[in-house]
Amino acid sequence: MNVSFCDKNLLPIGSYIEHAHKNWEIIYNLSGENLSKIGENTYNISPNDIMVIPPETPHDGNSDSLYTDMYVQADKLDFCGVTVIHDHDGNILTLFNMLHRMFWQKENNYANICDALLDSICQYIKKYTTENYRHTFIYKLKNYLYENISNPDFRITDMAAYSGYDIDYIRRSFYAEIGTTPSKYLVELRISLAKRLLLQESFVSIRDVAAKCGFSDSFYFSTLFRKRTGLTPSQYRKKDPE
Repeated sequence: MNVSFCDKNLLPIGSYIEHAHKNWEIIYNLSGENLSKIGENTYNISPNDIMVIPPETPHDGNSDSLYTDMYVQADKLDFCGVTVIHDHDGNILTLFNMLHRMFWQKENNYANICDALLDSICQYIKKYTTENYRHTFIYKLKNYLYENISNPDFRITDMAAYSGYDIDYIRRSFYAEIGTTPSKYLVELRISLAKRLLLQESFVSIRDVAAKCGFSDSFYFSTLFRKRTGLTPSQYRKKDPE
C-alpha cells in the first residue's frame, strides 16, 4: 500500500467533470452535499460521507449548494469495488487529517506513517461496511454510551434528549441491532474497563477503579463484578493476565 497523493479542497466546489485515476481514490466529504456519479451508479453525498473509487473508474459530481472535501490516492487497496459509507463517529476524519498533515510536512518516516494511517482508514471503512445497522443512529448511541463509562450520573433516559428519539423506541431499536439493551451494553462496557484497570493499574484502589468505571458505590461495583466474572475485583487482580 502506497499513498501517492493527499489533499483538501477547501475552496467550495460546485461541480467536477467526469474523470478517472490510475490509482484508488478515497474521498471524504467535509461540508455541503453533492450528487456524485461513480461508474453506473449515482450517490447522494452528505457531510462525513466517504466514497472509495477503484482505479480507472469514471466519476463526476455536481451540487446545488457548494461543498468541500479531502481525498487520498493510493495503489494496492483491496476493496471489492465502489464503496460509500458514513463516518459515524468522526474517527476516519481524525485519521484523514493526520494523514494530510504528515503527507505535506514530510516528517521523519512520513511515508510509512502515511501508509499506516491509510491502512487504519481502510479498516474503519471495512468496519462500517460490514456493520450496516438498519437504524443508523445506533452508531451515535454506542459512542454516547462509551463516552459516559465514567459518569456515575448518567441515565439511560439521557439518550432520548441526546438523540431526539423516544426512549422506548431507542430500547427496541438498540436491542434489535445489538442483541442487548442499552443498560446491559453499558454495564458490559464498564466491566470490561474494570478488568483492564484491575490488571494494568495495580496501584489503583478498588474504590478508584469503581469510580473510573462510573460506579459511585464500590460495594455495588464489587457485587456486580463478581456476578459477571465469578471473582471479586481483588481476586481478579491477582489472576494471571489472559
